[in-house]
Amino acid sequence: MKKNFLEEMRGLPEGRRLGAYFLFCLAATLLVTGAALLDRNNGLPPLSLGAKALAGVGALLLAGRAARIPLRNRPLLPWLILISLIAPAVYLAFRLGPVSLTPGPEQIGVTLLGIGLTAFWEECVFRLWGRLLFEEEGKYKARDFLAVAVTFGAMHLVNLLTSDPGSVILQAAFATLTALFLQTIYTRSGSLLLVILIHALINASQQLPELWVAVKDRFLVRQGGLDLILTALFFAVSAAVITRRGGLILRGKPFLKLGKKK
Repeated sequence: MKKNFLEEMRGLPEGRRLGAYFLFCLAATLLVTGAALLDRNNGLPPLSLGAKALAGVGALLLAGRAARIPLRNRPLLPWLILISLIAPAVYLAFRLGPVSLTPGPEQIGVTLLGIGLTAFWEECVFRLWGRLLFEEEGKYKARDFLAVAVTFGAMHLVNLLTSDPGSVILQAAFATLTALFLQTIYTRSGSLLLVILIHALINASQQLPELWVAVKDRFLVRQGGLDLILTALFFAVSAAVITRRGGLILRGKPFLKLGKKK
């Protein structure tokens, strides 16, 4: 019987599996980035929205039934949701400033759609497939867990095409810590929908204030990125506590030594 795409990927040796995962994520990232550049340079309709939807749906279809991971630790879900709401709230508090811009409904709608589709495709590609390829009975090897998070952060380096290097490197580091947090929530809860919603909230807390608050008036600018630092620390500490209490980090092992060796 012929193996499907997921089975072929799972059958690879660990090193080659990591490489294949990186290329899989890179292909999806280049698809979305290419569409965004076309939107920006040619004034076309929002092709990037369609590319994001295509990348997310494609990742789900390739995963098939394996994408339906049962919910775990149902009693803990309210606490996981509460913890997940704190980071966007902290970030949003630092983004606020005097209201000086008034966007129209169309601009707000496009922004919200973009926020939702970004969270959708990135979670389906990075988190779902990282888990399908590297999780073993609810645990990870340290190198795999970290490689999945670093891959997510590294993909943000494509923004060097349109942004200054300093801000892109900061964004990549922030994305890596965000990935550790989202992977932890996903592994503990089993809910892809939950991490999509958390991701969307984080993105909304970053982007929505830009519609109302001019750059020069933002608290972010005046505080030198303090919002990024505080939110990143929150992600790191929360991920460490949740994984430790959930048995994902084994006592007596090096930091983030997840899972058992084969």
